[in-house]
Amino acid sequence: NWKRPKISPPIALKISDFRSHSLPLFYGYVDQSMTGEGMAILFALPNDPFEVLLLRADPGAPPGSPPTRVAGLLINATEGQPYGTGFVVNAGEYSRQILTSLGFANDLYLLTRMRLEGLAEYNVHTLTGEQAQSKVIEYLKKSREDLQQKNYETAYDYCLNAWNLGVTAYLETMNLVTDVTNTIIFFSILLIPFAFVAEKLLINAKSGRRKIISIIGIFLAGILVLY
Repeated sequence: NWKRPKISPPIALKISDFRSHSLPLFYGYVDQSMTGEGMAILFALPNDPFEVLLLRADPGAPPGSPPTRVAGLLINATEGQPYGTGFVVNAGEYSRQILTSLGFANDLYLLTRMRLEGLAEYNVHTLTGEQAQSKVIEYLKKSREDLQQKNYETAYDYCLNAWNLGVTAYLETMNLVTDVTNTIIFFSILLIPFAFVAEKLLINAKSGRRKIISIIGIFLAGILVLY
């Protein structure tokens, strides 16, 4: 009893230089609204690695806001290179991405898994993201099995489910990374006056040089505690 998940179509297609994650100097694309089919054509400079992002507007953003929320990404990620290597085409050649939804789900899964593992090293977790991530790998496995058995309809359903949950896991993980970063910055700023006060109460060095060294030492000790 399968129900195909509803995934909103992308509002914007973004091509970025894989090395800098910024807009390349020269690029172009023709999206599905121009081709009249469920496909897009991308144009990039030869031998320059690029990545592709699907963006949509944030649900809570005012009407007319530019699309900034990730709805999918293609970075050519593998088990050995979870951060991807980008896509490269030679002059006069082309590369075709078959079953794009599977590519979205796979790249989102591998990238998110690497980031979740990095956060777990500091005992930082997101329950929603980890639960969604566990389902993504389950659906990816089933999708690939059905593809091998030529059960294309159920394989596509599994792809969409994996993609949908992959976006959820990715966004939850990125929100957590942002929260952790903002928290560290906030407490790092608070450590500055704390270091002055702590030095005065605990050490109260007489010489200016020793006072500066003590303040810096207390500040660095506080940073180490945060990490």
